[in-house]
Amino acid sequence: MNDSGENTYRRFLGGDGEAMKELIRLYRPGLAFFVYGLLKDSAETEEIVEDCFVELVLHPKKYNFASSLKTYLFALARYKTANRKRYLARRAADELDETLPSSDPDIVSGIVKSERDAVLWRCIGRLNDDYRNALLLYYFEDMSCEEIAGVMKKNRKQVANLLSRGRAALRSELEKEGVSGFYED
Repeated sequence: MNDSGENTYRRFLGGDGEAMKELIRLYRPGLAFFVYGLLKDSAETEEIVEDCFVELVLHPKKYNFASSLKTYLFALARYKTANRKRYLARRAADELDETLPSSDPDIVSGIVKSERDAVLWRCIGRLNDDYRNALLLYYFEDMSCEEIAGVMKKNRKQVANLLSRGRAALRSELEKEGVSGFYED
């Protein structure tokens, strides 16, 4: 799979200052949506997404072009999110008097334009993390099963199973909302 991000990143490495802006415009929305799905905290999400791009700038040799840049960024975001979740859990245990930052349920509000879309996003939000992430990466980020496997640290068969079960779970959630025929295989 040819990733236009790879060529843009090569331009950045060659000294084109505008190339990083292009990469941020290309990947930031998807990364933010993915990370928010894991954390449910918009401030933490922004920080992690920024960290992913900073990583590209400060440590350019870590990305070796073996996978697509998109796959690398989503895997990096998943790793950084897991680390942040562990940090937040430790901090919560250490600081019993303070509560974790509250979730911002409106992060998707700019994306969702119609009531039908709102129902879909609400149902996707109720799926377990693995189902939701597999579906989002496959349908909204156009990643292949192999790329998703790299991001989620699963094998291709596990990803195929997650997609199949995720579609069934989403269909069930949509039916609970009284929506039928919305999602067809």
